[in-house]
Amino acid sequence: MEEVLIPIAVFGSIALIVKIATDYSLRKQMIAKGLADDKSLQILSPASGAATSSLKWGMVLIGIGIAAFLSRLWPRHIDDEVTLGLMLIFAGVALLVYYGISLMKEKENKSDQINQ
Repeated sequence: MEEVLIPIAVFGSIALIVKIATDYSLRKQMIAKGLADDKSLQILSPASGAATSSLKWGMVLIGIGIAAFLSRLWPRHIDDEVTLGLMLIFAGVALLVYYGISLMKEKENKSDQINQ
């Protein structure tokens, strides 16, 4: 079974990379000629939410890591089910904290735009 899946995955990955590269170059040429729509401009613009997205996933992974660490710290008192529950709780708390941070950043950006 693995003899079939590995070549399919390799060729599928190559095809996907080629498709993404050609789509990117086509959109770039359309923008250069002035034929681009809003979607193309948005896709090719620098990612403004990349930093906050990294923050979000960093916080989630840290929360999961803390839960795993706590379960290894007290192995006699914490079962596998409790470890999974702790991971989900810490990941949820991290997402809630991220939500608060992103709301504060949005308000800050709106006030900066109004002041300009």
